[in-house]
Amino acid sequence: MAPLTIAQILILATITEAVTEYLFSSIPTLDKYIKYFAVLVGVVIAFSFNADLFASIGLTAVVPVVSKTLTGILISRGAGVVNDLLSSLYSFAKKREVKE
Repeated sequence: MAPLTIAQILILATITEAVTEYLFSSIPTLDKYIKYFAVLVGVVIAFSFNADLFASIGLTAVVPVVSKTLTGILISRGAGVVNDLLSSLYSFAKKREVKE
């Protein structure tokens, strides 16, 4: 398996963020569960794309399921970072639009 690149990790985190936001944006009463759902989505995506960050850095898990599950959790945490980044960029673009 080839090592995951930063771009691939960001893409997986973005997909996780998009799916989570799409499904939860219409149900505000479930906001307190969004973190857990993001983890679930991240793990499903990690398994679906055979993503393994630990194998990418040369660490081999005795139980590969653990490695992929942890990769999914890390991807889901990255989804929050992607969301913050996109929100900041959107806010910046809106402010710039108002000034022009």
